[in-house]
Amino acid sequence: MRIPKSAIAHAIDEYPKESCGVIVNNKYIRCRNVHSTPETDFKMCPEDYLAACDIGEVQAVIHSHPDLPAKPSELDISQCKESGVPWGIVSIVDGEHKDSFWMSPNEKTPLLGRPYIWGLYDCLSIVLDYYKYEHDIDLGDFNRPNDWTKHKSPLYEQGLSANGFFRVDSPKDGDVILMQLCGDYASHAGIYLESGKLKCEDVGYPVTGCIIHHEMGRESRRDIYGGYWLEKTVSIWRHKNLER
Repeated sequence: MRIPKSAIAHAIDEYPKESCGVIVNNKYIRCRNVHSTPETDFKMCPEDYLAACDIGEVQAVIHSHPDLPAKPSELDISQCKESGVPWGIVSIVDGEHKDSFWMSPNEKTPLLGRPYIWGLYDCLSIVLDYYKYEHDIDLGDFNRPNDWTKHKSPLYEQGLSANGFFRVDSPKDGDVILMQLCGDYASHAGIYLESGKLKCEDVGYPVTGCIIHHEMGRESRRDIYGGYWLEKTVSIWRHKNLER
């Protein structure tokens, strides 16, 4: 999918501010950026957006990144998924088109290297997406209160038990490791990888006996399962379809 030339021209015209617009009926429609800091953010003018919707269904959203790469920010990723339509990003450097990028709201996001976005990319998302990507097991979604650590019930344990998991004494490949980092119950989860390998990613030098997890404020990553993470473990869970 190509970024329309008219969208690139709009981005150049608006530089050093961010441009924004939508594609309707395969045609790019300019919208005004009414954000209070348009040099670094965009807020599409509601009247412009509604006028575009009167013409037809919105097929995509496009905005620019002045003097930055066409790499989606955490907010871009979150809003793209919420919108349900593809987003295009146009990089304009020193007033000239540098590069462009398209992202889909439905494409699989790699399990490693994700930015932390509560409710979208967090430790629960790693568990849900791992089972979906690696084992074709759809666990749906769990209830996510805004402050999980202050909730006075074992939410992780309840959710796992209700979705085909049972407790085990020692981990094997694909098991869920629950850890208590704060609060009264398990507040963090990871997936144990006995081999260190993921089918959905190319790993040249896997770390055996590791976990993949997503700690608050950091990118999702691998860590050797030992030391701090072993000390914080409160339970290990296995899905019935992976029972060996």
